[in-house]
Amino acid sequence: MHDYGEKTVLGHNIPAGGGEQDGLKVIDILAHHPSTAKFISMELARHFVAFNPPQALVDRMALTFTKTDGDLRAVMETMLRSPEFFSEGAWESRIKSPLDMAAGTIRALGGEVTDAWTLVQKISDMGETLYGKAEPNCTRA
Repeated sequence: MHDYGEKTVLGHNIPAGGGEQDGLKVIDILAHHPSTAKFISMELARHFVAFNPPQALVDRMALTFTKTDGDLRAVMETMLRSPEFFSEGAWESRIKSPLDMAAGTIRALGGEVTDAWTLVQKISDMGETLYGKAEPNCTRA
């Protein structure tokens, strides 16, 4: 069911009688709003760079989003080519340890560990020996 009355969305007037087209106009308004560019850029940077990504990177990504009319490939390219993406702090904040990766994979697949020693050996093969983590993992959310 559609509201066929006149609407105002983020300062844009949508005349009465548009039906389903009104919804498409609202989506277009939201997609072109500056907050959308900032939100999407922040979420991508949080996922791929750091839990608290540098604001300069997020701003450059949002600018790319705006300039390219929301081209996510271009936004990702801006992020992937940035010095922040390759910084030491970013690399270590978003890469899972071998134990985290193994545990997450087992959980995601609904697996059961029937031979813990083999699992410990495989995690060790990836570079993390049992009880050998150098520092505590206190910065992850």
